Amino acid sequence: MSGTDYALAKWCALVAAMLVITLGPQLVLFGGKVFLSATPSAALKDEYRKLAPILGGMFLTSCFIASIGLGIGSLASRRAYATASIIAFFLLMPAASSIIRTAATGDVKRYSILANPMMLINGFAMWLFDIEAKRRSPIGRADLPGQAYLYAVLVVSAVGMAIVWLRYRKSEA
Repeated sequence: MSGTDYALAKWCALVAAMLVITLGPQLVLFGGKVFLSATPSAALKDEYRKLAPILGGMFLTSCFIASIGLGIGSLASRRAYATASIIAFFLLMPAASSIIRTAATGDVKRYSILANPMMLINGFAMWLFDIEAKRRSPIGRADLPGQAYLYAVLVVSAVGMAIVWLRYRKSEA
């Protein structure tokens, strides 16, 4: 198996596992809303438009988290270090984003929200489902266009996968 095939197989496996965690509960909630209504056929007719954003959003969220985890994990020499690094990333990036947002002004302050992975996913979901953020929330105060969250998710996912691909491509030689 080539390094590229190995990296792709790892990514697909982790995305599939993340889909179970992210998409599974969403589908249960969707099914519950439809089938527990007084008229399931009318509820399905009203709600089916939300199914595509649920599927697409959870797929991109799973790709985003999997790419970050694999990218960071591929740089570590041991599993314990990889695990600690991934946990540290998800704990420290929100803090770093908050520090930058507090100290910065202008566009840097607005775009610093994109450095927080959880706010990035929340902003992406709000854009995807056309939900207006509360004005006092960090996402509402950033007042970024919804596409900024989408592009940030795609770029971070691509960078994470590029790191994994480069790491395992080296091991082919």
